[in-house]
Amino acid sequence: MRVNKKKRQAYRPSDHVVSRESAVSSILGAIGIFGYLILVGASFQAAGNGGILLGAAAWVLFGISVFGMMLAVRSYHDTASIRVWKVVGSITNGAVLLFSAALFVIGLI
Repeated sequence: MRVNKKKRQAYRPSDHVVSRESAVSSILGAIGIFGYLILVGASFQAAGNGGILLGAAAWVLFGISVFGMMLAVRSYHDTASIRVWKVVGSITNGAVLLFSAALFVIGLI
């Protein structure tokens, strides 16, 4: 008798369910990316002298990204939902956090 070495997963009706936390995390990451693109464009328009409003907007985007990353990490506990949006939320919020940290370090120099 031949033994099948592949691990078979049973069909679960929740295989196509997206968790609310991962969806919100992905949306917040997209808001952060597009927000920084808008801020960089506005800074180029102002020739690097954007003022306090652009700085405050960058801090708001940083806060949104931190909250999105917390949701992304918390969404990994839900094992019944698909993982794609969890990873997308983690990557987008991580990219925004890295960009925020890079801007902060460049500003210190």
